[in-house]
Amino acid sequence: MTVEATSNLKSGIDLRYVDEQARPQDDLFGHVNGRWLSEYQIPADRATDGAFRTLYDRAE
Repeated sequence: MTVEATSNLKSGIDLRYVDEQARPQDDLFGHVNGRWLSEYQIPADRATDGAFRTLYDRAE
C-alpha cells in the first residue's frame, strides 16, 4: 500500500471570525466567535438562524 503526502491540506478551523482583540485566555468564547457575533445578521423574518435552519431551507 502506498500513501502519498499532500502539502495542501487545510485545517478544519475557520479563522475568518476570530476576534484578535479578545485574548483567548481571558475570553475564549469572545475570541473564537467575536467577529461572527458582531457581523452576522439574523434575517428579520426569523427569531433564530444557523446551520440547522440552512439545512432545513435547502431541503425544502
